[in-house]
Formats: sequence, structure tokens, C-alpha cells
Amino acid sequence: MAMKNDLKTLDNKLLDLLHRAHILVGTTQEESKDSSIHEKLSIRLSQFESCICETQENGSEIAAENPLETQIHKPEVCFHDENNIRGNFVAKCLETLESLQYTLMDINDIEEHRQIESTKPLETDPEFLGIRDLRLVHTMLEIVITWGVYPCLLPGVGVPLSRRTKSSYIQNELLQDLTTEENKSNNMASSYSLYSQLYKFMRSLTNIMLSNSSKSRIYTSVSSILFSKYLADIYGALLQLAYGPLPIKQTVAVTPHNDDNNELERIHKESVGMFRKVFQSADSFQSLEALTVLLGSSPLHPSPKWFKSVCGRFLSQILLRPSGIRDVMEFMIGGENEVNLAKLETISKLILSVPSQVKSVEQYFSVVCPQLLSLVQSILNPSGSSKSATPAIASVASFTIIRMTNKYPELSKKFIITKIFDSLWKWWGITSEEYNKIIGNSSTVTSSELDPLIMNEQTLQTTITVIHRILVGSEPVPDLIQIFLEDAIAPLYHLYDFTCSSKSHLKDTIFDILLSYFKIVSVSEGITALKQIVFRKNKKWKAPTIGEIGEVYFAPGSSGGVVMRLRLNSLDLSDMTTSIDVDVFIDFLKAIANKELSGDFFMYLLSEYTSSLAQQQNYSHKIDSRRIFTLLHLVLAMIDGLGSSILQKPGQMISFVNNVLESYHQKGANTEKEKKGINNSGILGELGNIVNDEDVDGEVSVESDDDDEELLSLALMLLSSLLQEHKNLSIQDLHILNLVFDNLEPLQNHSSSSIQSLARNLRLTISARSASRSSLLNSEESIQRQESLKKYQEAMDALQDEILPIKARGIVILKEMVLEKDPLMNEDVNLNRVLDIFIQMIQDEESFIYLNAVKGLSSLTDIHGEKIMRKLMTIYSNNNQKIDNRLRIGEAILQTIQRCGEALGKYITTILPPLLHVLNKDQNVNLRVSALSIIGCACETSPLALTTFFRDVVDWVLNILDVQKEVEVRRGAVQMFYLVHSIFYIKQL
Repeated sequence: MAMKNDLKTLDNKLLDLLHRAHILVGTTQEESKDSSIHEKLSIRLSQFESCICETQENGSEIAAENPLETQIHKPEVCFHDENNIRGNFVAKCLETLESLQYTLMDINDIEEHRQIESTKPLETDPEFLGIRDLRLVHTMLEIVITWGVYPCLLPGVGVPLSRRTKSSYIQNELLQDLTTEENKSNNMASSYSLYSQLYKFMRSLTNIMLSNSSKSRIYTSVSSILFSKYLADIYGALLQLAYGPLPIKQTVAVTPHNDDNNELERIHKESVGMFRKVFQSADSFQSLEALTVLLGSSPLHPSPKWFKSVCGRFLSQILLRPSGIRDVMEFMIGGENEVNLAKLETISKLILSVPSQVKSVEQYFSVVCPQLLSLVQSILNPSGSSKSATPAIASVASFTIIRMTNKYPELSKKFIITKIFDSLWKWWGITSEEYNKIIGNSSTVTSSELDPLIMNEQTLQTTITVIHRILVGSEPVPDLIQIFLEDAIAPLYHLYDFTCSSKSHLKDTIFDILLSYFKIVSVSEGITALKQIVFRKNKKWKAPTIGEIGEVYFAPGSSGGVVMRLRLNSLDLSDMTTSIDVDVFIDFLKAIANKELSGDFFMYLLSEYTSSLAQQQNYSHKIDSRRIFTLLHLVLAMIDGLGSSILQKPGQMISFVNNVLESYHQKGANTEKEKKGINNSGILGELGNIVNDEDVDGEVSVESDDDDEELLSLALMLLSSLLQEHKNLSIQDLHILNLVFDNLEPLQNHSSSSIQSLARNLRLTISARSASRSSLLNSEESIQRQESLKKYQEAMDALQDEILPIKARGIVILKEMVLEKDPLMNEDVNLNRVLDIFIQMIQDEESFIYLNAVKGLSSLTDIHGEKIMRKLMTIYSNNNQKIDNRLRIGEAILQTIQRCGEALGKYITTILPPLLHVLNKDQNVNLRVSALSIIGCACETSPLALTTFFRDVVDWVLNILDVQKEVEVRRGAVQMFYLVHSIFYIKQL
């Protein structure tokens, strides 16, 4: 019952106060429209006092319970005009506002108490002030601010009156600018007096604002209106009192006190405290808005430098609050869903400007950086709570982090990058202290249980998402992405590798991060990153080998995500296990789609592979079989999977192949020298025959030879793919290719049939390519040769085709050009090239090809006789050539002799000596029979052509019959004897 009576009394008091406010600011019929503003104010003050007296007489006046109500009701508050009308009017308004504030507080306390005791809480919170009442409060506040506070402010401090409000109700005649007479009156007042008056006004307004600071809840009140609508005016006045220039006291004879300096110090000190209390009570958004308005000066209203400096300092202090960064962003974004680049730059510049009052830059960013990271992470909160940031705020935070990294790289590494990547970097390995600590905490772990966690699912997902938002979701800054990811590329890739097999939803996110890195780095930096991925090593760290104890690896989580664990039990992995999943790696390179990077990295892998093989053959080095196996698989997989994309620099590839060939031949030559040295070293040589190299560590020797042949085969396949991809090579590349051509010749007799075939096909392709290049260089000659060049080029292109009929067609075209005596075939360069091509073609395994090549050689001898025959006989009598090749050359020689007829005599000196050399020196039966057939055919074709060599032939036939046991050779000798007898008979005639 007592509470109801109290509430009723307070309601009556509230109505009485609102009535007084209406008298002060309302329009009455007693006022004359022609009267001056002073007369109107006087009438209203008189009515106000009459209302108070009437209330006291009726006994309805309630004494103020709070002593703060009567602190400023003194004449010293008013202006120094002659009647003090304006000052008294402002004082009455302020007095009424204070009483309203405390009355509303008392009503609020009772309502809160009733709501606590009530079993049914109020569905809505009723307001104690209606719309008309609020207009009265706003008008009185405008009167206090405009007539009380602003006349005391220094020029440029606060907001110009013309910019404060556009309300026609507020800008009536009561609130117009001071008249000329009043301005003169204010100018006559001393700066000390204005300073003192401003302090007293602000002390009362501050008391009103801080009166509800301890309340848990308050309805709309004078205090809340001051915070929401007039905070910029309050800040401007308080900043002048606390941080502006102190006034100079004018010397007056009647001054009652001599301690003016002490008074100024007291006012100044209390003003600093008042501002800080209000600044701490106001929320960050309100303070940001107020300080920003105060800083927005114009040329017509320039703010003093000290005022701008102080506003900027406290604006920066908001950033140091627990949620200051978020408040600044929300204020500057203004609810926009997307933030343009200009605004992003403005916000980041403000946040990255270190306040002058902060002791050090590092201290400032130790407060700011956690907030920035929190804003980027908070968007991941699926609960939709008020603490989660909007996408716009998260984007601004990401952009600010990028700009900070650009401006303060070292601090960014310390407070941003390290915080993000600290757990992920553990993939490289953990310290022994950390390992022992984990072992100590996991003493019950057995081999059947899971390895201890290093990073759980939520932390790992948050880390990846934050990295993606900063580096991919915001403006890409190439120079900074590398700073973030230079030490994290390998763990991120291996996490991506794991997600490819586990089908984790993080796969695409991680791939975007990796792709953003490889798109902006140079080729050399990209190769460095790929080396980190493959070999699990960078400049600072080396990750433990897969399967080893102490390895940090990725594993499936209990909720379908990914976790990071520490391996406590080693895995039994063979040396045939690659350090990465080769298929995933090749797919990743395809997705990067950087041909130059893929090509250079392929060359690096080839060099590493050859180097590793050389170290393996040097028994003083420890053999890393897994490394060699990984390199080989990567090289082969890149050839199969990437194909032409790795063949972008043919010069490098050709040089590599040539180096492999030269090394192979050099090693073979050294081996031959060693064998000869052992065999010719006397008694040591005999010992060497007993215990030779094949008996000592024979397995390693065989393995070494296998590795050499494997590398050789790899190089030849690579060159074959390269020549298929690049139809046109530069002159420099062709020069190196000619060196390769010479080094390929010994391989035509290699023990491996696959290497023989590769070498033979490559020599053919190189010959055709060189000939094709020559025709292109001469393509600007006279029109008469254009058709010949076109035909020649057509033949060269056909010879490089893989389809047998097309390749045979190239042979036919060349043979026709030779038989038609095309002018191009008269040139030694072209003729030698065509000869080399036919010789290469007769080594082909396909009869369809080599038979056409034999016909081509025959056509050459028909037209270019002795020159071509001499070359063919040189190849035929060469013991280093393959037997099959020599036999096919012999078939071409045989066809030529058959067509020579009586003209054979001019070739016999070229043909017969090499044939006799083969019969005397060569031990191969088939080859000797071939030589007999050729000589026999020569005897049948033109017996007289052999008369010069009659004695040599007779001696040779008799020796064969006496010595040789092979049936085929003896049968040929008998036939030769018959032919010789015929020749002798003809000679006698």
C-alpha cells in the first residue's frame, strides 16, 4: 500500500514538473506577438514562479530527496546581461530537467520492484513520457545547450548551431541565434567568467547523465536523451574544460578572492574526471558518432588543432576497448551489406593509426589483433548470436589484417600469423619438451588406441576458414600472401591430400588457399613450395618421415571432420612407398595450370633423380631408396599426366637428354678401360680374371646397370614426347639436337630392344626435323623451287608421323624426288640427309617400312652412283653396325648391282674391296653368305667388271674350300669357283 502511495505521489510530481516545462517552453495567449524575446521570457519566468507558489500553497510540492537537484539554482549561472533574463531562464530549464530525471528514476525503481515481485512479468515496458512530453524535454535541452553552453564555447569547438538540427519546432524564435545586443553583452564577459559558467552548466548536465549509471534498467529519461541526442555537445564542452586552453583572469578591484589559479586547477581537474566518466558510460557507438561529428569541421567553422587532436585521441581509445574494433567498424559501415574499397581503406587506416597516448606500437596491436581475429572467426558461429559478426564486418577485419601485414610485417607475424598457424605448424614436428609432455599426459595410450590429438576438428576448421577469409575472401595482395603461407604450404597441401581421400568439405577451401598462393608467386618461389611438399622440408624445418614416431599427421575426426594427431607407434612402410600420393599431386599440378612452373619443376625432378642415382652408385653415400622411388614415380606420372604442359622449354629438355647420353657413354668407356686395365696388369690381371667385378657385389652392379638403363630409357621417351609436341625448334635447339643425334648412334646396337627402337626412331625423327628446318630456312628462294620445297616438306612431315602408311608415303615421296632428279637432291646437304633417313628407316622392325627404305637406297645409287655406293659399302663393312642393318644394306647393294648391267665396272673398285674384307674378317655366317651373294650377282651381271680382281677372287675361293666348314659358305664358294672359271674363259677369248 505504501508503494502505491509513493508511486501516486511521484506521478503527481511528474505531472507538475511537465506542467512547469510547458510553461517555460509552451506558447500562451498572454504573450504578445509583437513583444521582444526578453519580454516573453520574463512572462514565462513569472508564470513559472507563480506555478511553484501555487503548488506549495496546495501542499503538493514534494521536497527533493536528492541533494543534486538544488546545486545550480543560483544567479551566478546566468549571463552577464543587464536583467539576467536569459540566464535565469536557462537555470529554470536545467532545474526542471534535473527534477524530471530524479523523479523518473524513482518511478523506475518502484516499477522494477513491482515487476520482480509480480508472478506475471509485463509483456511490454511502458514509457513514462509521452510524445508531447518528450518534445518539451528536447526543447528544454536545446535551450540549455544553445543559450547556456554554446555561448561559453571557444570558436570552432562543438557543432555549429546551423548544423545541429533541422527541426522547425526547435528552431523557433526562442532558439534563434543571439541578437547583436546579446552578442555584445557576451563579448564583454571575461573568458574566466565564461569558463566558470560552462563548468557549472556541465557539472549539472553530467550529474544528470551519470545519475542512472548504476541502474540495471531505465526507461526513456533526460539522461538517456542526453546520451542519444546531445552527446556531441556534451563532449565538446567537456573537452574544452578539460583539455582546452585555460582562461586568463582579468584584474578587477572588487575581486573577493586571490586564489584564482587554484580554482582553475580544481575546475580543470574535475572537468577531466567528468569527461572520462561520461566517456566510459557512453557506449562505443554513441561516442564514435559524437567524436566524428566534432571532427567534421568546415572552412566556415574551423576547429582548433588542440580540439581535433584530443577528439582523435579519444576516438582511438575506443579501439582499445574490448569490443572497440567491432564498434568502429559497425559505425563506419552503417549497416551496409557490401563495403567498397574506399571505405575499406578508410577504416583500416583508422584502425592501424596508433594513438599517441599508447606507450608502444606493440602494446597497441597486442590489443587490436585479437579483436580482428575474433571478428574473422566469429562469422563461423552458427548459433546466430549477437556476438557473431556480419560478413561485411568480417571482410573489413580481413582487409585490415592484410593492410597491417603490409605496414607492420613483424608485428603481424607475432600477433596474427603466429596465432593462426601455430597449431598447423606443428605438422613440421614438435619439440622434445612438447613430445615428452604429451607422452606424460598419454601414459595410458596403447598401440590399439588413437594417437593423442594435436588439433581438434573445430580448431582445424576454424584455422582453415580464417586463412581462406583473409587471403581469398578479401582483396588479394600478392606480396602478403607469401608472408602468410611461406611456412604453411606443405602442411596445407598434405591436409588437402588427406581431404581428397576422406571427402572432407574442407577440400575446396584448402584448394582455394593453395591456388591463390601458386597464382601470385614467381616460378622459382613456386618450385620451392613444390619441393617443400614433396620432400617435407623447408629452410627452417624438416617434417619427420611418414610413418615415423613423432610424425604429426592428419586423421579422420569423430564428427566427420579432420584432426591432427601425433604418431606414437611407427608404421611398417617399405621403401617402395612414396612420400606423397602421386596421383593427387599430378591432379593438383593440372589444376594450377601453370605450364612454366610444371615444366621447370619437372626438370628439377629429373636433375634430382639423376643426382640421386649417382649418389646411390657411390657407396660412400647412404642410399635413400624412398626418395629415388618417389622421384621416379613423379617423373613418370608427370610425363603421362601432364604431357605437353611440361615440355614448354625444349632447350632444357634436349640438354638434359644429351647429358644423360654423354654420361652413359662415358661410364661405358670407363668400364671398358677398367676391364682392359685389369686384363693387362700381369699377375694382378690373372687374379682379376679369377675374381672379377661381376663376382664382387654382383647384385649392386646389376642394379646399377638397371638404373642406368632405366634413366636412359626415361630420357629417350622424354625426347620422343618433346619432338612430338614441338614441331618447330629454334636453331640453338637444333644444334643441341644434332649432338643428341650423334650420341644416339651407339644405342642402335644396345642390348635392350626397347632402347634400340627408341634410338632408331629418334634418329629418324631428328634427321627429318633437321631436313625440314633446312627447307624452311630456304623457303624464300625463287618461285621455281617452291614446289620442290613444298614436296620435300611434305615428305619430312610424313616421316615423323606414327601411322605406318603415312610414314611409308614419306619414303616414296623422297624416292620419287631422287628418281626425278629434283634439283634439291643435287645438293650434298639434302642428299646426305635423305641417305641418313633411308639408312635409319631400313632398321625399322616393320617390313612395310624397311622394304620401302631399301628401294629408296637403291634409287639413290641409281642416280648418284659412286657417292652413295661408297657410303653404303662403308656401313656394310662396319663391324660395329647391327648384323640386320648390314644385311638390309647388302640387299640394297644387290638391287643396285642387278640394275647396273655392263655399267658395273665403274663401281667395282668401290664394291669389291669391302666385300672381300667382310669375307676375310667377319665371322658371321649370314653376313658372309650375303657378301658371296653380292659378288656372285656382280659376276652374273658383268663378268668383265671383275677381271681386275681375278687373282684375289681365286685365292679367296680356294681358301674357303680348304678351310671353311659351314655348308652355306662352301656352297657359295663352289658357285663362285664356277663363276671365276667363266670369267677366265671369257678372258682367254
